[in-house]
Amino acid sequence: IHFDQYVQQGPVQLGPYSSYAWRNDPRHLFFTLARYKFCAKLMQGRTSLLEVGCGDAVGAPLLLQSFGKLHGVDLESAVIDDNIYRYRQESRLTFAAMDVTSDSPSGSFDGVVSLDVIEHIHSEKEEAFLCNLVEPLALQGVCIIGTPNITSQQYASENSRAGHINLKDHASLQASL
Repeated sequence: IHFDQYVQQGPVQLGPYSSYAWRNDPRHLFFTLARYKFCAKLMQGRTSLLEVGCGDAVGAPLLLQSFGKLHGVDLESAVIDDNIYRYRQESRLTFAAMDVTSDSPSGSFDGVVSLDVIEHIHSEKEEAFLCNLVEPLALQGVCIIGTPNITSQQYASENSRAGHINLKDHASLQASL
């Protein structure tokens, strides 16, 4: 590929969360992208993926390298609207705003990914969240749930500690599942 071809494609616009991370904590952004790469490798060969808690969809390009289609859902409708605009040229990618503690995404998927979401779910809504998370999962489907371990809380930022209301260790996550 020649330089002109790179220029012709134009720059990529990151979403609000990823732009903030790029400016203020780029290591965290790369850590996040590494986790998406891990999920894409584990899910390779599947055709449809649901991402619950997609945020600004920074991991979507990595996941789309391994999947036929990706549907992202998130609680924040403004972020979903921004995703729809930024990814408007990608026909294999769809988005919807929804609260997965009360509704299950429609459709059937052979993979579900939810990274850094369960720790933000109040414990009384956790069972509903988990049931709605796997409801659209096909019979032989795979679900990956990523969450910080409670032992890492001592190293977390003040903002992180404030939002992490349902942290788990291995045993408590396994018991929830």
